[in-house]
Amino acid sequence: MSNLDENYAFANFNFTAVWQPTISPGPREDQLIELVYRARCGDTNALCELADTMYCTLCRETYDAYQHIHRPVDVSYRMWFYEKLFEFLRLLLFEGVSATRCQDDGKFERRNAYLPLEEGFHIINYWGEEVEIEDIERAFRPEDNDCSMWFELAKAVSEVADNRLQVLQSWLRDHGRASPSREGQRKRWSKNQKRDSIIANGLRRGLDKIAICQELDANRIPLLRALALVDLGLESWVAGWADAKGRNAIQQLFSKSRTKS
Repeated sequence: MSNLDENYAFANFNFTAVWQPTISPGPREDQLIELVYRARCGDTNALCELADTMYCTLCRETYDAYQHIHRPVDVSYRMWFYEKLFEFLRLLLFEGVSATRCQDDGKFERRNAYLPLEEGFHIINYWGEEVEIEDIERAFRPEDNDCSMWFELAKAVSEVADNRLQVLQSWLRDHGRASPSREGQRKRWSKNQKRDSIIANGLRRGLDKIAICQELDANRIPLLRALALVDLGLESWVAGWADAKGRNAIQQLFSKSRTKS
């Protein structure tokens, strides 16, 4: 591991969809901890936001943005991917937090605690078990980055009350590159992942369908023959939404995305 894991800016350099020419900021580390806690409580929206943040943060574009903002650092994109993913998996395994609050006399109180916190406390750190970086490297390659896969992983770890490390290790082994079905999984995960992430995120945020179509066009998401939009002679998602047959096809796609999320 490089010195990135000790860098405050690195820990809080997380992003979420929908990022276009400029990346939209995502949750800080303390907010991610709260998302993990909500996911453990059965909050599906929290799981979706975790998966979306993992996907966008692990993209090559986010690495490039970090290099630009925080001066070039002596790490490759591959190293960025594994160190960021290591931090996300540490968060999924957190057991407790260190938190502070200002007392009435102006002094700061610090304590180790479990979530939910008492009123006035703010998370400054966390602790828990850690997975081995070698296990992560055996399971994933940077090109495997996919929102649906991260959702499955976060769900598997979050829905158990005990032995989360063992569950994670088992998940990594099952989804490792040595698996005979790995290549087929990679193709399914990578297909249309950005499109599905934009749609799911838009639905989760309560955007109008036409607004989601506009975001798909802004991100240059290609139309699909499977939706019959190309065969209808349509050239954009917005044009598809304005067409009666096109709208019906897009509605079906949105309904499937809502079911997945």
